[in-house]
Amino acid sequence: MAWIALAFIAASTPSCRKSAEKDAVVSSSLSTTAVASVAGQEISEETLRIELRRRFGPTPVETITHEQKLEILERLVRQEAIYAQAKASGFDQSTEMRARIKNLIIAQFREQRFTNATPVVSELEIQAAYEASGDRFVQPTSLRGAMLFIAQPANASAEKKAETRRRAESILAEARAGDGLAFAELCIKHSDDQVTRYKGGDLGWFSRGASGVEPALVEALEKAANVGDFAPIIETSRGYLITRLMEKREATRKPLAEVKELLRHQIARDKAALAEGDFYAAVKRGLDIRIDQARVEQLSLPTQKNQPPRLPGVTMSDTP
Repeated sequence: MAWIALAFIAASTPSCRKSAEKDAVVSSSLSTTAVASVAGQEISEETLRIELRRRFGPTPVETITHEQKLEILERLVRQEAIYAQAKASGFDQSTEMRARIKNLIIAQFREQRFTNATPVVSELEIQAAYEASGDRFVQPTSLRGAMLFIAQPANASAEKKAETRRRAESILAEARAGDGLAFAELCIKHSDDQVTRYKGGDLGWFSRGASGVEPALVEALEKAANVGDFAPIIETSRGYLITRLMEKREATRKPLAEVKELLRHQIARDKAALAEGDFYAAVKRGLDIRIDQARVEQLSLPTQKNQPPRLPGVTMSDTP
C-alpha cells in the first residue's frame, strides 16, 4: 500500500509556498496507521479523522473529496512543523514555557482525577443542620419607638442640669396624661432632635445593637410592659430622652422552608471542600515533602520604587 508524505520547502514568496505544498513523494517508511510524518513525528489516520469530523461534522467520510482531506492534512502538517521548529530551537525549554506546560498538566490531571460535581444533599441533612443552627436564624426582638430629645450642654452647671431635668419630667408627665397624638405635638413643640421632631419623634424599627440608636434607649423600651408605655427619663451626655414604645415584634425563628436552600448550598459547599481536601491529601500521600519553616518566615519581597510612567517611545534602556 502506497503512502503519501508531504515534503514542504521553505520559501519566501507565495508562489514558492504553493509549489512546495503541492510537492509530494510516495513513501513506504510510514507506519501502517500513519498518513504523514513531519520531522519523524507521524500523523495518524485517527487524528485526521478527528479533524475531518470537526471540520465537516456528521458528513460521511466517503463524501469528502481528496482535495478536502489534503487541505485538512495540510493544517495538521503545519502544526507539527511549527512544533518541530519550536522544539529544535529550545522554545519549550524556556522558564516561562516550562511553567505553562507544568500548569497545563496540573490542571488536566486535577480535572480527570478529581470530580468537582456538586455534592448531593439529603433532606435529612438539611433538617439536622437546621436543628443544630441554634440562634443563627432567630430574628431578634424588634422595637418601634418614638423619642423626644431635650438637649443639655455637657459643661452646664449643676443648677442648669437640674432645671433641664425638671423640664423633662414635666413634659413626660404631660405626655403620659395624653395619647400618641399629644406626644407627637409635644415633640414638635419641645424636641431638639431635628430628624424626628416633625415625625412625632418616630425612630422607626430597630433592634438591640442597631447603629445610631442609644443602647440605653433600646434597653428602656425593651422593659416597657405594653405598647404605648413611656420609659423613665434617660440621661445621656448630650441631654435627656423621653421615649415611648409604639410597636413591638417578639423574637422569632425563621421557618425551615425559608432557609432550606441556603442550608443546602452551605452543606454542599462544605462537602465539596472536604472532598477537595481528601483529594489533595491523597495526592501528597507517599511523596517526600519538606518545608523549611524558618526560611518561609524570613522570606521578604523587594521594595518596589514608585516611578513615574515612561513617556511614549522611551524604552527601559533609555531610563536611568
